[in-house]
Amino acid sequence: MIRHFFPDLFEKLRGIKDYRKKSEYELAELIMACIAMFIFKEGSRNAFNNDRLSDEFQANYMNIFGLKLPHMDTVNAVMAHLAAEHLEMLKVALVRELIKKKVFFRSIYG
Repeated sequence: MIRHFFPDLFEKLRGIKDYRKKSEYELAELIMACIAMFIFKEGSRNAFNNDRLSDEFQANYMNIFGLKLPHMDTVNAVMAHLAAEHLEMLKVALVRELIKKKVFFRSIYG
């Protein structure tokens, strides 16, 4: 579904400026892990971390997203320093894509 509606999502994520000098994870991997936490309806970072310990979960995550799965404390530390404008611009671009593809058309004219 993500690839259907947002085929260039990972390129957009990689386009966000990374303020870090040296890192184990790409910024795109960290932001996608944050998004995945909400997609999977995890109640907390701790719950997501517990799930990520499973080999099956890690394999499925890699198959779906093609990205490494970072620890959510790492994600939180990076997100705390990431400028909100970058995420807002990403959100605007994604909503524009949905509008362009007329995803909301049925709910408006239903």
